Amino acid sequence: MIQNVLLRIFYDFKFYHNIYTDLERHSILQKAKPYLRTYENSPGLQTPPYLHEEVNLTKLFNACRAGDNVGRCWMNYTRKGFPDHYCWHTHPHRYTCVYYFDDGPGTIFKGIRKDFQINVPKNTLVVFPAHIFHTAPVHEETERYTIAFDFDL
Repeated sequence: MIQNVLLRIFYDFKFYHNIYTDLERHSILQKAKPYLRTYENSPGLQTPPYLHEEVNLTKLFNACRAGDNVGRCWMNYTRKGFPDHYCWHTHPHRYTCVYYFDDGPGTIFKGIRKDFQINVPKNTLVVFPAHIFHTAPVHEETERYTIAFDFDL
């Protein structure tokens, strides 16, 4: 809880919880999985950046008030031992958002003084400034499915 408050103050992070029902979450996951593929320099599997044209994610976009301002949207998949290295990056938009389908490893960020990892509960959307370097963690636990998208206001 304290970490979330500090992230809001120092980094302009926002957290949105319980966006979908279990049934909705499962349905989105099943509809998006067939689009996953390997991309060069990607830390796992990814869908093309137009997932929102194939799967209805309006409820997710409306939760953070992105609405029709979404530029790109894709699903990420990583599993035990995959990725095997960090893949630090930023995005060319104002905000980047990551939706976590399940509990598990969150995202690692380059902080002002040191790197930090957020771990959020399932069914949570995290919004942060797109210029902050971040990466999927190298983990040895469970599968990790996320949806990421960028938007400008």
